[in-house]
Amino acid sequence: DMVPRLIAGGIMEGLKAMSTVLNDETAKAETLVALCNVSRCLEKHAVIVEQGVVQAVCNLALSGQPANDPSFGYNVAATLRNLSTLESNHAAIVKTPGAVKLLVDNARNPASDAMTREHVTVALHNLCTAREGAGRAQVGKQQGLDVLVELSEGGNQRVKTFAGLALHSLSSGHPASSPEMAHRLVACMLVIKDVEEAEPTRIVEAMNNADKGGGALLPGRSSACWDDEPEPTWSHHIESLLDLPKLPVVDPMNDPNPAPSGGGGDGPGGEKPRARQ
Repeated sequence: DMVPRLIAGGIMEGLKAMSTVLNDETAKAETLVALCNVSRCLEKHAVIVEQGVVQAVCNLALSGQPANDPSFGYNVAATLRNLSTLESNHAAIVKTPGAVKLLVDNARNPASDAMTREHVTVALHNLCTAREGAGRAQVGKQQGLDVLVELSEGGNQRVKTFAGLALHSLSSGHPASSPEMAHRLVACMLVIKDVEEAEPTRIVEAMNNADKGGGALLPGRSSACWDDEPEPTWSHHIESLLDLPKLPVVDPMNDPNPAPSGGGGDGPGGEKPRARQ
């Protein structure tokens, strides 16, 4: 795979440096796509986290998300979801200022689509259900309980399940913000009453549970890609080599019209070839 070789070659240093100086919206968006694609390489997570992948994402996103690019928020959520897959990465996510807040903000952003909200939900679930409690505490500080309730109420069954599991873990140390929210919280948690006991570790333990579909890491979503189908107006030229006319074989030793010698030129009569007009 190319990605491990790029990481070994130092791509993260370049991407992190770019994240601090870019002002062009397109360049920022494509740099974020690259970070998301790098975060898919589970075997190199320890390396890229140490080299500052979480900080690079925050540098790009906190400096202003492009207003006309809905993929930007998606890639932020997808990257953080990928990185939250391993519990060993949680400390870096929690300690990076603004990282958890980016998840919360993307959940509440009206421009976020259903897939972006699902990635946010899974990332928050991973942080909340981990054995170490730092992620849970940080999510609670960022009004994560209210956000997870909102995500559950507006999501599909998959989102409801992961939000419910996160709320079950989070609610013990972070009470609801109001009686009305407490009532909504109970309704969201009832979704998980039939969930198997092993469900909370389904995403966090990605390497052991990849066959269940929850551990697949996500690629970046980019606008810089080829169309699936060519435009109808594009010309198509398909020709088989078998259909080309056969040319006569020329024997240079028996050429009936040898080129004239002398004149110092490259063409007939010593005239040098001229450019086509």
